[in-house]
Amino acid sequence: MYDELIRALRKVDRPGTVCTGSDRPLTMPGLVVDGLGTLCLPLGKTQARQLIKLCRQAPYGKGTQTVVDTDVRRVWELDPGHFQLTNPKWEQLIASIVDDVKQQFGLEDRQLTAHLYKLLMYEQGSFFLPHRDGEKLDRMVATLVVALPSVHEGGELIVWHDGRQHEILFAGAASGHELSYAGFYADCQHEVRPLRSGYRLSLTYNMTLAKPRGRQGIGAPSYGPVAAVIGELLDSWREESDSQKLAVMLDHRYTQDGLTVDKLKGFDRARAQVLFEAAERAHCVAHLAQVTLWQHGSAEGGFDDYSYGRGRGYGWSYDEEEDETDSDYEMGEIFDESLSANHWSDRQGRKVRLGEIPLDEDEIVGETALDDADPSREDFEGFTGNAGMTLERWYHRAAVVIWPQEQHFAMLCGAGTDAAIGGLEPMVERLKRASPVRQAAQREECLAFAAAIIDSWQPDHETRVQDEEDAIDRNVFPALLCDLDDPDLLRRFVSQIMPRDGEIQLDKVFLEFCKLHGWGGFASELKEVVETTNAATIARNAGLLKMLCRQRDKNPDRIAL
Repeated sequence: MYDELIRALRKVDRPGTVCTGSDRPLTMPGLVVDGLGTLCLPLGKTQARQLIKLCRQAPYGKGTQTVVDTDVRRVWELDPGHFQLTNPKWEQLIASIVDDVKQQFGLEDRQLTAHLYKLLMYEQGSFFLPHRDGEKLDRMVATLVVALPSVHEGGELIVWHDGRQHEILFAGAASGHELSYAGFYADCQHEVRPLRSGYRLSLTYNMTLAKPRGRQGIGAPSYGPVAAVIGELLDSWREESDSQKLAVMLDHRYTQDGLTVDKLKGFDRARAQVLFEAAERAHCVAHLAQVTLWQHGSAEGGFDDYSYGRGRGYGWSYDEEEDETDSDYEMGEIFDESLSANHWSDRQGRKVRLGEIPLDEDEIVGETALDDADPSREDFEGFTGNAGMTLERWYHRAAVVIWPQEQHFAMLCGAGTDAAIGGLEPMVERLKRASPVRQAAQREECLAFAAAIIDSWQPDHETRVQDEEDAIDRNVFPALLCDLDDPDLLRRFVSQIMPRDGEIQLDKVFLEFCKLHGWGGFASELKEVVETTNAATIARNAGLLKMLCRQRDKNPDRIAL
């Protein structure tokens, strides 16, 4: 199954980007129009009206015909034979924009050429209804629009593909200070929304690919079929495999800030999106995460150029993004190692604090082993007494980690209390935003998960790869129980967990909950916490008593408690 999944992912051979756009500092095109002369930028009202008089109403393709219908397209156009671009640096600018488009489309190894097509003039009310661009040139693959500075509002470019909508605003050009460009695959349906005010002046280009041997033409990438195939594979794995989860490796390693889907490099982003789509089809849960292989072993070899490490003999520390170590030491016998995932985010790029979750080697799906590449970080320790030289190495790689939806609670609870609390947090947040129709079912799901966390609660423990930003504050759990508004479950937590976990603190949220539901309802549980005081809980319990006693109200139930 793993080999089939890898083969399917190989078909995702370029990014899933179908349109791209940005603003650029102004380079004057040297635009000279026959009968009008050189146009000044930003375009003023007088020249705009004069230019419109020299243009014709733009047609559009309808079947085999080219027709003019202002109910479908209301734009003015001018052919290249009637204007010139006289600034030599303009071609350099277009070449750099084409390079940007190539990179975004994953076509760096292909020759993409922009051919000037039209000058388009939009005035208030101009628009173009949804359509697809015809193949105006042989091997035309995309359209490039360069908007020149001219103050206006509206005229958004909307591009659809595979059920998704993309919007380009041309903000720099609309401000009158910059250039804006948009590149999109010609076979994508797109429209130009009505211009609400002002004028927009644009140069359009047809982009063609040189024809290499043995290659067919290229259209907008569509990975729905690949997602369907992988979804079927995951569905079979979910029903038949003994593995709890899968970690499907991507090609690059990233800093923690760069570990969200929209910041992934190259076709890592497209593959991640395909895996998220496939997981959803197969009723699985998926997250983007950093997988870390840690190894501790003997150091073999030697070096001449070294620096004194921080309290560890000689050492190095490296950035996590593509920095390569240059130590002359090699890893000899491995004494200890671990495999884990951390720094989680969901499909929308939201951070999910699941903490560090251990992985098994047979849960890794990838074409190359993690330790085939250079380590992301390395620490060396020289001879100390009778002990030999040792190395610690960390190998980081981005991955999409997947597990069955029906095993979500069990998987997170089995991975540890921190992971389970981190999984409950976003569920409670979604519950707060849910519609009244869905709230009851979602609340029951949250309550079931919370009960499972209480049943599987584990004492806090140190982890080898720990990051403060992703660390779970377990004190958020009683606050989540208050959000779920279930007094019985909160009483159960107080009586079962607090007597044996001195790290858990109750705060003002709990006090407000007791005021709402009555202090007497929590009396026996709180007395049990105090009566079972031990060395680990005495400081916490004293703080709890102080908090209870220093309330300013005259509530007789609280005072009695």
